[in-house]
Amino acid sequence: MKQFIIVTISIFFISTYSTDLYSQHRKTKWLDGTWTGLGYQPDVMSSWKIRLDYNYTTKEIKIYYSTFPCGGYWKLEKASRNKAVFTEYISNGVNKCQNKSTIIVTKINEKFVAVSYFYPEFTKRVIAFSTLEKED
Repeated sequence: MKQFIIVTISIFFISTYSTDLYSQHRKTKWLDGTWTGLGYQPDVMSSWKIRLDYNYTTKEIKIYYSTFPCGGYWKLEKASRNKAVFTEYISNGVNKCQNKSTIIVTKINEKFVAVSYFYPEFTKRVIAFSTLEKED
C-alpha cells in the first residue's frame, strides 16, 4: 500500500509538471521561427551575432552566438501571450560565460522581439540586450 501511494504521488507530480510545461509552451506560438540580430553588453563594450531558432511544434529552442566564446541551451520557465522567460544553461565555454542567466524575450510585434539578459546572482539590472528580427 505504501508503494502504491508513493507511485501515485509521483505520477501526480510528474503529470502536473508536464501539464504546466505544456501549457507554458502553448503560449509561445508567437515566438515560432528563426530570429536574428546583434547582442550588446555595454559594461564590456562588446557585441555578438545571435540566431534564435524556435520550433513551436517540437518545442525545441536553439540559440547560436556565432561570434561569442560560449553557448548552451535555454529552458522555458514561464510564458504569456507576449513574453517568455528562460534560464540559459552554458554547455560550451563554461569558464568564459555566466551560467543560469535569466533571459526574457518580449514580443514587440510580429516582426521583432526584444531579448534581455540578467545575472540574478550579481545584479537585478539588464547586463546585455538585443532586438531580433524574424526571418522570412
